[in-house]
Amino acid sequence: MIIDPNRITQLVGEALKNYEAALRSRRSLNHDAVFEYCQEAINQIAITTYFIAEGSEPNAAEAIAWVKELPVPNGLYPELINAVQELEEKYFPLLNFALSYPTSTSNIYLTKDSLLELFDNIEKNDDTNAFSKSIPLWKYQL
Repeated sequence: MIIDPNRITQLVGEALKNYEAALRSRRSLNHDAVFEYCQEAINQIAITTYFIAEGSEPNAAEAIAWVKELPVPNGLYPELINAVQELEEKYFPLLNFALSYPTSTSNIYLTKDSLLELFDNIEKNDDTNAFSKSIPLWKYQL
């Protein structure tokens, strides 16, 4: 059961904004920004996931620590666990496109997969159908 649908909506909105900013940054080949935006989106996803699972809102460090302590394999949050483990900050100024672009693309895919997993978890825990209209719109934004 989701305790505060408004706060969940706000957190998801922040994660989506960061995801979209990462996409724009990749288009402009700003790979440092891609990593930062993806990391911030993953933090928001972790906070939201913790909030749904535990019923209280942690800070980003607590949420990431919680994700890192989850058992692997994990049937509930495999994409989030993978994103926390695999998100990479690799920037090669001299070989910018050849090495940095694939890393940025991978980070964006990790973030997108985590967002989709979050939407599924919200849907499963939405006893009041508060998100029945929001989830399709969020998925469309991806």
